[in-house]
Parts: sequence; structure tokens; C-alpha cells
Amino acid sequence: MKNAIVLLAVLLSLASNAMAQKSVILDAMKDELARSMQQLKLEGEAGPYYVSYLITDTYVLRISADSGAITTNIENRNRVLKVDLRVGSYDQDNSNFLSLSNLAGLLSTLTSSNIRLPIDDDYDVIRRQIWQATDRAYKSAIETLTKKKATIQNTVQAEVLPDFVKGAATSTIEKEYSFAIGREQWDKRVDQIARLFLRRQNIQKSRVELNIQIANSYYVNSEGSTGIEPSSSARLTLAAATQAVDGMPLTNYRIYTAVRAEDLPEAAAVENEAKNLISELEAVRTAPLGDEYSGPVLFLGEAAGELFSQGFARLLAGTRLPLSDSPQANAMLGRTMENPFLSKLNMKVASNFLSFNAAPTMKNYNQKPLLGAYGMDEEGVPGRNVSLIENGMLKNLLSSRSPVKGVEQSNGHARGGSASPSIIQITSTNKKPYQQLKQDLITAVKEEGLSFGYIVRGLTPPSEAFSSDADVVESILQLQTAPPETTQFRLTKPYSVLKVYSDGREEPVRGIEFGTISINVLKNVLATSDDETVYAYPLNSLNPMAGLSGIIIRIASSGIPTQGSYATVITPSLLINGIDMKKSSGSYPKLPIVSYPIQ
Repeated sequence: MKNAIVLLAVLLSLASNAMAQKSVILDAMKDELARSMQQLKLEGEAGPYYVSYLITDTYVLRISADSGAITTNIENRNRVLKVDLRVGSYDQDNSNFLSLSNLAGLLSTLTSSNIRLPIDDDYDVIRRQIWQATDRAYKSAIETLTKKKATIQNTVQAEVLPDFVKGAATSTIEKEYSFAIGREQWDKRVDQIARLFLRRQNIQKSRVELNIQIANSYYVNSEGSTGIEPSSSARLTLAAATQAVDGMPLTNYRIYTAVRAEDLPEAAAVENEAKNLISELEAVRTAPLGDEYSGPVLFLGEAAGELFSQGFARLLAGTRLPLSDSPQANAMLGRTMENPFLSKLNMKVASNFLSFNAAPTMKNYNQKPLLGAYGMDEEGVPGRNVSLIENGMLKNLLSSRSPVKGVEQSNGHARGGSASPSIIQITSTNKKPYQQLKQDLITAVKEEGLSFGYIVRGLTPPSEAFSSDADVVESILQLQTAPPETTQFRLTKPYSVLKVYSDGREEPVRGIEFGTISINVLKNVLATSDDETVYAYPLNSLNPMAGLSGIIIRIASSGIPTQGSYATVITPSLLINGIDMKKSSGSYPKLPIVSYPIQ
């Protein structure tokens, strides 16, 4: 009995020491926050009315193979502190303002709000770094608020909203994730997949990349909120490129995401899909060019997920546009960046059989973990389920604590400096099996007086749009011709398209891309599939077709998307009318002069 008591005492001591070690980061944040709120004040100026600290401690493993051999194998550990410090009041503070007259000051705001910290759990060192970052953030906030007040005095504002809404003290404390990972097995996995591409005569370039990220986030604010929230993600990308017989570059992808690396598909399944990818590329090399088209298009599975992430996700976020000290910038912001859905609340925006729901706390779906789930957002507000579109009618938008007209309270969707999606589920009451959906496509084609329609099976993910110098040049050219109004959007190129004739025949085509798409296209959804695709996409992956709107808004709010942050959309396949497609333009590189060296 005595030995048992001694053993219990030892275990309790070890547990106590472990908890004490784990609380070092949070304790340093809390203690420096209390001191800042009490003592931080310039002579003749008010102190901050609100301060929050977010520390994200991250481990990243990246293994990449290029053309059959591993070229990158690195692991990295970093901690980043984000300071949100506000002077003034909830009604008017230093946020939601973009000063273009002082770009150096703007950069200073960014650098003072996002600071790299040492990775050692040293209480004194962490406090010192927080102290320095807070001091810089306070001085910058005072300067920004002064400029903002001067701008407001010379500006006629049609509507005045508070800059920030009050929050309640909340607490979400979860057990941190370990950064331990069996690295060797992933080296072997990437190497095995990469070698499948090596002896394929027509595959000119291939890439296999595995990114594993594990993070623990620590949060405190001056309203009393506290949080420790772990997260993890794994993304496996297979990409291959070839040239058609006329020299046209062609690519194809397989992308797998999971909350944990061990939840990625088994090696045999991935290797089989790699072989399918190669077969699809070899088949499309001799495929005919696509034709100009305007009519119904069926977006299958992951293509429907990418359509949502590139086109519709931003429409569901009630993002506050910043005020600027430049009249030209204010006009440009309003014309190209304002969300048109802000003026459509309680109006029809989609077909009446469609509904969109946000569920940030839904950690699992069909017994599989979901990327993007969280308990508390980056402003200390618990994530809340929101019915966004009900039977085609827009009922609400994702919101942060920066209110917008019609959505003046946060529903816990502040991520990376502005309201952003978490987990969105699209449901339908007009669900059909694939063959019936295909027949509906053919029927709609005939009704439009067309002889064929298109099925899109894959859209190039924005994260892959800058994978070569040619892609960068093309994306810059696309930006110059991007739609000037927010009532339209553009999509990246499809990499897998089928032409469907009125008799049901299918054939792959190449050299086709999308024209501009109206946001009203959701009203043109004719039917959906009876199955669903769970599609996760990185929030920090900027669509090259989207312009600079997301960048500017996040800079104005001093927010940078957390590396590795994901959102997930659960969507059926979508049959949509009124989609314009056109032939790709431009010149092509010549085919290689000498044949592939490996037989």
C-alpha cells in the first residue's frame, strides 16, 4: 500500500511538471497582456482598449520529388506571434484603414503584428519578445488612428459602423499535439510514387510532394478569452506534365488531403491513381482541341469543390472593406472588392433546391476527420454553425468582429485577419445518380440548340498555378484581363474535360478554358448528384485570377493566413447552365528534339 502511495505521488508530480511546462507559453502571454493593459501608455495618449496575442507553434515536414527523384527533404519548426492591438474605442479604432501615403508604415504594421519567436519554452524570453512586439504595435496603432481620424474628417461616409464589436470571455483548452512523426516511412512513400513516372516516355516532368504540418495555437485577449487549440494537416500532391503532338503543354493532378498523415490513402491506392494519371495524360496528347461554347456544364466531384473555393467561397464572407486615405483607392476598393452578396441578404442567390451551411465545429463527416474544424476563431469567438443559404435564399454571411451592413455580430469565422470559410456543406433536394445527371446535361444541351456539352473533371488548383515560369507569365497576363467588377469571377484552367455528344458519346478534349463567370450562376444550377465530395483546400492559396483583393483586405486588417490553414467544402457534383468556355490562346514550345533518354 505504501509503495502504491509513493508511486501515485511520483505520477502526480510528473503530471504537474508536464502541465507546468505546457503552460509556459500561455502564462507568458497572460502576464505580459495584463502588464500591457495596465502600463502601456504614451504621454498625452490613451492606452490600448483591446489587445490579443496569438502564438502558433508549428512543425512542418516537406518531402518533394522531381522527375523521379527526391529533391527536397526538410523539416522545420517555428513559432509566430500575432498581435492585435487597438487604440481608440470599439466604435472607432486603428483597424479597417489602409494608408497608401505611407507604404513603409504599412509594412511596419505587418512586421510588428507578426513576429517570429524562439522555439524554446523559456518564460522570460517569450515575455521579452511579446513586450517588444506589443510596444511596436502600440506606437504603430497610435499613428494609424491619427491618420484615420484625419481621413474621416475629410470623407463623407454613407454609413457608419463600429470598427469592432465586444466579445465575451470564453475558454477553449485542448491537449496539444505532439510533433513526433515517423519520417522514414514518408521518405520511402514519396520515393516509391515518384519512380512510377521515371520510365514513361511521354511524361516530360513529374512532381510528388508531401506536406505534413502539426500546429498548436495559443490565444489570450484582454476580454478574458483563453485558448489552446491543436491542428494538423497532410497534403500529398501528384503532378505530371507532357506535350500534345502540336506542342501544347498538358498537365494532370491527383491531390489528397487528410487531418493526419496516416489518414492519407494507402500506398497501393495512390500508386494505382498515379498510373491512371499517366494514362489520362497519354490519352489526351492526341485528343482534339475543344470548341468555343456557351451552355450547360457538369462539374464533377473535385471540380465542383474547386469551383466553390475559387468562385463562391468569397461571396459567403461578410468582409469589411478598409477605408483609405487615397480617394482613388477607395473607389477601386468599392468597385473591385466589395462583396455583392452584402446587398442580397434575404434575396434569392441560388436555385431553390440548394442550401449552404457553415459548420466550423464539425470535426468528422462519415466517420472521417475534416480539415478546417476549430472550437474558437482568431478573435476569441467560439465557432458557430450558420445557415447561409436556405432553399436558394441568402440568409446570413460568415462574419468576424468587424461588422458589415446586415451582419453586425460575429459568428466565429475570423481566420487570417478576416471572415473566412471553415467547413461548408452544400445540400440539395434535387439529387440524381450520375447517369441521370449526364442525361440531364444532354437534354439541356439539346434545349439550347447545341450538339454537345462539357463535363469538367478537374480544375487546376491555385496552389499549382505557379508551378513553372510559363504559368507565372500566363497568370500575370490573366490578371491584366481579370474582370473589373466583383459580380464576376474567373477560374483556373481545367485539366480534365470530356466532350459529351447528344448520343451520349464521350471524348477527352484539350486546349479549353473558362470565360468570366457571373455570380448569378448559382441560380442556373439545374441538378446535383446524389453523392458528395469532401474537398479540402488551403486558405493561403491565392487564386491568380482573383486579383489583389484578398491581399489588400488582409493587409488592412493586419492579418496573414496561417500557413497550413484549410477550409473544407462538402459538395455534390453540379450541373450548371450558362457557362462560357473558349479555346486557349498563345504559342506552344516545340517538342523535344531528341527522344526520352530512359527506355
